[in-house]
Amino acid sequence: MRNEVRLEEIRAADEARERELEHFAKAEEAAIKQEYFTLRAHVSPKTYDDELYRYHEAICEGTGKRLFRDQSFKDWVDHSNGSTRILWLKGIPGAGKTLLASSVIRHTQKLNHLTLFAFLSYKDSGTTALSIFHSLIFQLASDSE
Repeated sequence: MRNEVRLEEIRAADEARERELEHFAKAEEAAIKQEYFTLRAHVSPKTYDDELYRYHEAICEGTGKRLFRDQSFKDWVDHSNGSTRILWLKGIPGAGKTLLASSVIRHTQKLNHLTLFAFLSYKDSGTTALSIFHSLIFQLASDSE
């Protein structure tokens, strides 16, 4: 019987341990993804991507350019200055707030900013605060995938 452990045996054991750790990490990641997709299917959050696409297709060239040049908007977009994270668009019904909002969403997405959004209407009586929160939470979760 020998009492010495050879360097090759240590390396082989270390490589086997690394492979097992990698396998465990992949299995854990797969289980977490499965749990996420199961939860998503159960909650079935509303996605607003179709509305965003439809509104963005309806806007005219240059929509939002004036807003994008406004200093308060620039401050809002700039995360480093600690300004408010709320941008309030006011206007009468039909003034174009939704189309402008879709332009702002696309603008911030192009800047690679995390952008959570929902399009709400008085016409959709089935929308609840909980369903909006579900949508925003799953937007946040899907962004971190």
